[in-house]
Amino acid sequence: MAHEACVNTLRWNRSGTLLASGSDDRRVKVWNLAGECIASVETGHHANVFAVEFLPAGNDRILVSAAGDRLVKMHDLDGFNDEPITWTTNGRVKRLATAQDEPYLFWSASEDCYVREYDTRTNEDRKLINTEEKRVKSFAICQGRTELVNQGCGPIYLFKLKSDDRPTVLQKIKQIIENNDDVPANGKHTLAFADAREQAKEFFSSKKFPEVFFVIDI
Repeated sequence: MAHEACVNTLRWNRSGTLLASGSDDRRVKVWNLAGECIASVETGHHANVFAVEFLPAGNDRILVSAAGDRLVKMHDLDGFNDEPITWTTNGRVKRLATAQDEPYLFWSASEDCYVREYDTRTNEDRKLINTEEKRVKSFAICQGRTELVNQGCGPIYLFKLKSDDRPTVLQKIKQIIENNDDVPANGKHTLAFADAREQAKEFFSSKKFPEVFFVIDI
């Protein structure tokens, strides 16, 4: 039951009891802690699967996949929907993300320069962030914690997630690092906020430290 090609992505469910994998064989598989494949999904993708996520509202039975065919698909492991729900983008989709406090939503990052938001209650999507001709290859969401940790080698931007249709760039991490003597020399691209709301407020000129951030690497 192993994949027939290289594995590009791995994601745990929230409880840490199941692991989803996506592969160049265009399949998504779900594994238990004994290493047994308990589900194998023929995704319908026509290119390598680059990202997979458990939908928080899906009780570990709903998976979302994204691939090099520019498609994002939602799969029901119980088979109530014969065909996956499919959304189309204009570039290879490299990352997916979810947030536990928004269990019906998920997000994608693709090489068409957009981060998109998907609402599984209506099956509608919208363009959330336009990176202005810069292909989005990776991003992450801080899950409502008081810390934000990120590592990167290129320009990395922070966006408010719960904002209008055109979120404001708060500040480049690189700029913060250059002005922060507390960042260790061996981690010049790393910035960690741990129990430091006041420091974060100062950096971001914000009255309230946002609970959820987008972090995207372009």
